[in-house]
Amino acid sequence: MEIIVNAYYSSHNAETMVGSFLGHGYINNHNNKFSSSIEEGQLISHYIDEFIQKHPLCRKSIDLISPKARKYAHTILRLYYDHLLARNWDQYGTSSYEDFCAEIIGVMKEHNSLFPYKPKRVANRIIKKKGILELRTINGLNQYIQDMTRYNSYNSSICESVGDLVKNYDTFNRDFREIFPEMEKEIAYKTEKLVLSQAS
Repeated sequence: MEIIVNAYYSSHNAETMVGSFLGHGYINNHNNKFSSSIEEGQLISHYIDEFIQKHPLCRKSIDLISPKARKYAHTILRLYYDHLLARNWDQYGTSSYEDFCAEIIGVMKEHNSLFPYKPKRVANRIIKKKGILELRTINGLNQYIQDMTRYNSYNSSICESVGDLVKNYDTFNRDFREIFPEMEKEIAYKTEKLVLSQAS
């Protein structure tokens, strides 16, 4: 579950944040439609995916990930970006990183029933261990990935991918700092457009 970047773009609404954690691949447990706020969050996650898939610097970054992990390169890059946003939080956040993580954990607790089975297991692990607080460090990112892969079908290569980040850390950090303002503008534009279309 990629979490920090998603939460950053959807922290204005708790259900939107839940939707952004789920991503656009999940439907309601009971085959009913999610609320419009959750669907908005799912679209935000989709917008982030689209941006990363299309941006030249993101594609360049993917080339730095080991070939054996390339199958999961998109997920790996989003996890790197969670770490890099957490590490550079003072430049982007409007509250402390600790308060932001507390908000995320609070949303996961309050809206736990909305998560389907697999995401709920990851969310409950996050609530229990509060590992997102440690995402600012390489060790914290590594532990978070280890925990995440316990509940997904990824092979060991995604767990080993932290080594690619360490080996090319300055490049990943520089490229992230360059593309993040562009991502922020694009997500804000698309989200505002979505809200206006829903209101009309």
